[in-house]
Amino acid sequence: ADGQSLTMYVENTDSSSHSATFVSGSAVVWGAEYGNTAPAIAADKTNLYTFVRINTGIFASAVTGYVY
Repeated sequence: ADGQSLTMYVENTDSSSHSATFVSGSAVVWGAEYGNTAPAIAADKTNLYTFVRINTGIFASAVTGYVY
């Protein structure tokens, strides 16, 4: 629904960084500070992601590099 938000975390327990891919029925739009793609998850770190639906788009942001 319009205005709905979702917050989640992805933990990387590997010794190298990895990229996360998010797919939905609508395009996921990342800010330019992320190069318009989801930021990589550093080795042994956790990223926190927030997604907000506005009209027909899903806008995403991230907080990266937590030790969890």
